[in-house]
Amino acid sequence: MKKKLGLFGVVLLSLSAITLAGCSQSSQESSSKDSSTISSLKSENSSLRAENNSLQGVGTIESSSSKASTSKATSFKAKTLNTVGEAQYTITSLKQTKVKNKESNYTDAEYNYDGIKDYPDKYYRAEITYRLKNVGTQDFDLSAMQNSVSDAQGLEYSYSSGDVNGLDSNSNGTVKVGMTTSGTFYLLSKTEIPLEHFSINVGDQVPKNGDGIVGAAGTATY
Repeated sequence: MKKKLGLFGVVLLSLSAITLAGCSQSSQESSSKDSSTISSLKSENSSLRAENNSLQGVGTIESSSSKASTSKATSFKAKTLNTVGEAQYTITSLKQTKVKNKESNYTDAEYNYDGIKDYPDKYYRAEITYRLKNVGTQDFDLSAMQNSVSDAQGLEYSYSSGDVNGLDSNSNGTVKVGMTTSGTFYLLSKTEIPLEHFSINVGDQVPKNGDGIVGAAGTATY
């Protein structure tokens, strides 16, 4: 014999069904939220790792991307030096690099220096970049100037000067009155070059035609 459910029983069954449906929906929503939160945390963690790796590379100056050379950190501050004759130098950058002795790493300083063949497997190269302004009253010719650099210990780096070498790389043109040109001194040595301070040995400044001297030689000190 089948039993008939009264009104009260029907209501109880309906409420149970609604409650179970609600629990199921709540459980699904909770699971969805948990999944979303986990995905978000994973994404944030990946971003933080990437940012951390990026920050670890900031400010690295001890080594270059190439194994052929290693840059040495040198304390430096841009500076305008004392005027010599009509020439005023401003030092704009300075770096010193330990270089592997192979032709693919050479600059004009190495190519024009016979002594490089007697250098060790690794040697030092300093690069002093400058701006040169004619602050005088007459034009002068760079190609006629004989300039060199002396390091902190007074050792001079000039063209093919024994165990060290120096090269003044510039436009080799005429520097007109008020004009500013730029260039780089390359210094080569078997050992580290002391450049806490240094001096530029500035040659006489002469006009294009070579007639006379428009600015006397002297020393500009950094």
